[in-house]
Amino acid sequence: MKQLFLSFKLNLKKLYIPIVLSLAIISIFIIIVNIVRYFNTEANNILYEYNVFKDAEYQVHLVENNFIEEKILGMDQQYIMDLVDFLDLTFIYTFSGLQPTNLTYRYYITASLIGSLKLDITNYEQTEEKYNVWQKEYEIKPETLITVDDSKFTIIEKYNLSLDKYNELIDDFVTRFGITINPFLNLKMEVIIEGSINKENFIINDDCQLNIPLGNKTFFINKMDNNDITGNVKSNKIVTNKSSWFFIVNIILLIIIVVLLFIYIRKLIKNSNQDSYYEQINKIKCNYGMRIVDVLNMIKTEQFDLLEVSAFSELLDYIDEAGGPILCWQNKKRKEQQTWFFIIKGNVMYRYIINKKNYNNNI
Repeated sequence: MKQLFLSFKLNLKKLYIPIVLSLAIISIFIIIVNIVRYFNTEANNILYEYNVFKDAEYQVHLVENNFIEEKILGMDQQYIMDLVDFLDLTFIYTFSGLQPTNLTYRYYITASLIGSLKLDITNYEQTEEKYNVWQKEYEIKPETLITVDDSKFTIIEKYNLSLDKYNELIDDFVTRFGITINPFLNLKMEVIIEGSINKENFIINDDCQLNIPLGNKTFFINKMDNNDITGNVKSNKIVTNKSSWFFIVNIILLIIIVVLLFIYIRKLIKNSNQDSYYEQINKIKCNYGMRIVDVLNMIKTEQFDLLEVSAFSELLDYIDEAGGPILCWQNKKRKEQQTWFFIIKGNVMYRYIINKKNYNNNI
């Protein structure tokens, strides 16, 4: 029975590293597969995809004057406020869903008169409302509700806008309160789209807008983020990964494997030190075996003048004077393993010690 156990233990030692490395490779493979699966799940969690083209176009109509021959000016120019009669605005919004479904959309247009302390209103954002000292909203077009059955629709809304009323309100505000502000008119067409895919409802909120500076002799109209957009709606359903528990188990298993490898490597280093310890002793005995005599009992050092030497070769300098052999005694206690090589000459002991934990390699 004992022989069978020893045989099993020996075979286990031989198979230890192959088994541990095989488990590590399998665990790493499963972890990588689960990570790839996770990102694929995230990508597949998209419920609805769509494309949008939105733009705000305008023409600036001028009053009769002796300075500018054109009656209508195009976009992206500097305009003289006193020469502007009205603006011919056109909001364009084209929506195209990539999956066919019934859609209900509603939209409305507002004009917000804003007095801001922010010096640059070129890229004014909703989050910058903290700079506003005055804001008043006007309805340009009331909400319109439409249903389509092919995931596609286009909104085109035209509106003639006079700036006189808004400039007068700005002048009254500044005269009344004496506050220096940077006023502008924010025109916005808000679009809300609702639909359903696979019995799951979704809502898309979007807008098309531009800013018109007021209160100055000249102005430039800023269009806000009006371009082609590709978007998507994520599903609200929680996608469960049935192999997630297996992923966690493999993480734990990999940690255990790393610990086992660490223990094994530490043991290899320890065994290497042990082998080096015995290798050094055997080397000394092999080279100087005729001069070395093993003793079983420890000799008490108190009765001698003890002289420690740093290398075994130093003992050879005293051996002829001592006229006797080099004695060897080994302490085989696990925690105190060491080997003494020593020579006794009268009441003097010359000793060289090799400690298992920390021995001198100088021979």
